[in-house]
Amino acid sequence: MTSILPAYLEKINWAEQHLLKLEEIVGAFERAQTYTVTHTVEDKKDRFRLTFTSQPDWRVSLVAGDFLYNLRGGLDYLIGAIVRPSERTHVMLPMLHEPVWQIPWSEGENQ
Repeated sequence: MTSILPAYLEKINWAEQHLLKLEEIVGAFERAQTYTVTHTVEDKKDRFRLTFTSQPDWRVSLVAGDFLYNLRGGLDYLIGAIVRPSERTHVMLPMLHEPVWQIPWSEGENQ
């Protein structure tokens, strides 16, 4: 069956489903109260250090990875949908650890 939603919305919907699942898993871990309060953090009023007494569900990293992968994919599809057809194979959403305006422009790049 063909989807009636654009590809970017499908991917973002999948990402949302993974985010909801992640909230469910983390919420269950939180409700289990598998931690102890050991002491207050120095120089921080009303801040406490928590020591976990069990490991979180192994699915946390898996579901978080799926969420990020699908969100990134959906945003890539969105970027592809808003550029000229001749440019679609040359664009993707930049996910950078530094502000894009601090990256030097190189000769031959499309500004």
